[in-house]
Amino acid sequence: MFLILYADDIVLFADNAVDLQHNLNVLHEYCQKWKLTGNTMKTKVMVCRKGGRLRNNISFTYAGESIDIVSKFVYLGIVFTKGGSFSEAESTLAGQSLKANFKLN
Repeated sequence: MFLILYADDIVLFADNAVDLQHNLNVLHEYCQKWKLTGNTMKTKVMVCRKGGRLRNNISFTYAGESIDIVSKFVYLGIVFTKGGSFSEAESTLAGQSLKANFKLN
């Protein structure tokens, strides 16, 4: 299982839908063992792809609850998109820096 941990955030990676669902199940078992809970309202899945449509029948669950599939999400202040481009992250950070610069002036 490949994952990134930071404070109370976890990012799971998988090469395919079956592996991701397996990783979610393993995470749930780990949380049950150590009396931890995962927030399914904040839990999201992003399928990275170059283009094309996502299959309609693809779905993921954690602890029996369905997880939303999103086209972008923010992790540690960086916007990640399904296509792998950082142009949205760049424009978001540029906007934030302009706003901060304006407040300083």
